[in-house]
Amino acid sequence: MLVYIPDKIKNVLILDMDNTIADLFKVDNWLDILTNGTVNQNYQLFLNLDKLISEEDLKKFCEPFKYVVVISMVPSKQTSLHDKAVVKAKVEWLHKNFSFIHNIIITKRVDNKNLLDSSIILYDTRKNSELDFWIPSEDDTLCDDSDDLRHTFIGKTIKPQWKIRKLNE
Repeated sequence: MLVYIPDKIKNVLILDMDNTIADLFKVDNWLDILTNGTVNQNYQLFLNLDKLISEEDLKKFCEPFKYVVVISMVPSKQTSLHDKAVVKAKVEWLHKNFSFIHNIIITKRVDNKNLLDSSIILYDTRKNSELDFWIPSEDDTLCDDSDDLRHTFIGKTIKPQWKIRKLNE
């Protein structure tokens, strides 16, 4: 029996969303909304974030990479209804603000951008694409505002090259 083993995908840029390309920390009460907000408040929070970089500048930043994937997480300790609302808002936000990005993965909060286990994935556009079987590797690059996520990533890392807001700024 022949088993299909896909070629290893290389040169993938993984973009974080919250506080890397979307300005979550600008919203005064963002943490209160995440911990105590209604489903609709969480949806509206993520749907209405400002961009931290223009679409034109992000396209230029992404040019050296063969593939671009956004991997984002939902907040922890919320209901499944909150998770669904946040996923919907994040996907809509990405389509509206960065329409050139087609590879989107949204996971439960696991604080590890190396993991793409099916048990944590809530939304995934890789199916039936070249990236269908891709998982992060040492050949990939993570662009994330989080020092912790960059330090634990298996491949190369980049801190966003544009102005990002500090947590308590």
